[in-house]
Formats: sequence, structure tokens, C-alpha cells
Amino acid sequence: PIKGFGGVCQGASSLMKLHSEIKQLLNPQIGTLISVSTIVDIMNMIGKCVVSGNVRRSAEIAFGDPLDDEYIDLKNYEKNPHRMAYG
Repeated sequence: PIKGFGGVCQGASSLMKLHSEIKQLLNPQIGTLISVSTIVDIMNMIGKCVVSGNVRRSAEIAFGDPLDDEYIDLKNYEKNPHRMAYG
């Protein structure tokens, strides 16, 4: 038990899953510049991993170029359906 909070550690499985998801995201991009989507996807994957009592415990904001189509479409799940699970 975690003293002072009342929670119980879920073990290493969620952290191991996070590492696996990040590897799956980054491996195909070896040798290329990292994109806005990749940076925000990693942030959201980390946020999804930070859970207490089965409730996501993170708040984040991603600032970007308001004229960048990739940034503008980050939450467009019709164009980026793969991001629905963590975006």
C-alpha cells in the first residue's frame, strides 16, 4: 500500500505496456524526424498509464502551430482513428 494516499500499486504491467506501445510507435520512425503527432501520442500514452483507482490522473495541454494541419487534426479521429485509444 502507498501510505498517505490509500492506493495500491497495480504492479509493473501498465509500465511494461507503456514501454511496448512507445516502442511500437517509434520503431517504424527510426531515421526520420519526430513528428508533432508522435510527440503528442507519447504524452498521451504516458497520461493513460498514470492511473489511480482505474481513473486517469493526468491533465495535459499540447501547444502547436495553429497553421499546422497535422497539429490541427490531432483530435480528428476520422483522419487519425488509431489515436482514439489514447488521444
